[in-house]
Amino acid sequence: MTRVIVSLLAMAVLGMALLAGCATSAPPVSTKAPEPTKLAAGSTAAPAKAAEPTKPAAAAPTSTAAAADFPTKGKAITIVVPWGAGGSPDLGARVLAAKLEPILGTPVQVVNKTGGGGQVGATEIAKAKPDGYTIGITMHPHTNTAYLDQSRGAAFNRAAFAPLALLDFEPYPVAVRADSPYKTAKDLVDATKADPGKIRIATPGILTGQHCGAISWGLAAGVEFSIVQFDSGAQTTNAILGGHTEAAITGAGAFVEQYRAGAIRFLGILDEQESKFFPGVPSLVSQGYKGVVWSSRYGMSAPAGTPKPVADILTAAMKKVVTEDADFADKMLKMARTPQFMDSAAYGTVWEKMDTDLQPIVDTLTKK
Repeated sequence: MTRVIVSLLAMAVLGMALLAGCATSAPPVSTKAPEPTKLAAGSTAAPAKAAEPTKPAAAAPTSTAAAADFPTKGKAITIVVPWGAGGSPDLGARVLAAKLEPILGTPVQVVNKTGGGGQVGATEIAKAKPDGYTIGITMHPHTNTAYLDQSRGAAFNRAAFAPLALLDFEPYPVAVRADSPYKTAKDLVDATKADPGKIRIATPGILTGQHCGAISWGLAAGVEFSIVQFDSGAQTTNAILGGHTEAAITGAGAFVEQYRAGAIRFLGILDEQESKFFPGVPSLVSQGYKGVVWSSRYGMSAPAGTPKPVADILTAAMKKVVTEDADFADKMLKMARTPQFMDSAAYGTVWEKMDTDLQPIVDTLTKK
């Protein structure tokens, strides 16, 4: 057991560079297949059933003729959100969809495909017809960890996607109900030390960034939290409001309204420093939990094989929204999400770096 803890603590230190990068700069594709692994201790959810890896779609023509009729007016473009309605990924996708419609001149609809910590929805995106009419949210590190942990049998990998654009990022707070007896992060840690298994933390799926953050915090604090998995940030919020868990970690956007209404209190932010969105809420690092730095980065991707001229049209439309639409920026900032556009090439590079940095962390977290 001592050997495991030492190994995991080493992971936390190794991960600090990645975790800081997730909030501000680049993250990676490992070309080395990891050994089959088991779920991290403390999780109450089961891994997804094994499936055959998705083969990348055949190369598509690059002629501008492929985009001549795209999009056909009146033919809806579907944005797949791999998490439930009401969570931060869903809310952001709906804001984006409304802004894309007038630019693309056709309906843009949002469809939620939940399950497996985002794995079900990511599979839907990867296996869709590569014609530009089905795209979806690829969120990091969630999408990466679904296939980097081979025990989950993901039917996709990095090659199954054509990155379109990286859109924004979002911090993770540790939230409790406003009337909770726990006032600081240390209070939760002390309660866990006094009564192991007592403190339940809700997160939105296995090896999501929030789940990894909860595990990393436990390692840094020398405790093991009981982690309860849900399908969306909205569900994790309901879990603490309903008293089903003592705390929750998810994207800040899912908590913002309840936080501003005084129904929820934040004990800390999983970052190096205080968030500009929540002044006065200290980071976990500043509270002595080094290396606990996690956030979500939101991208949009199409299935591999989508014709480049079609992908370019979608990327250009998203760039116009993210970089020119003040109302979009305002709505995202109100959800504690910071717009940060990257085109398909830059996004692909970031994604591949994430894989490289995350692989050893996933391997360590999933080993007993």
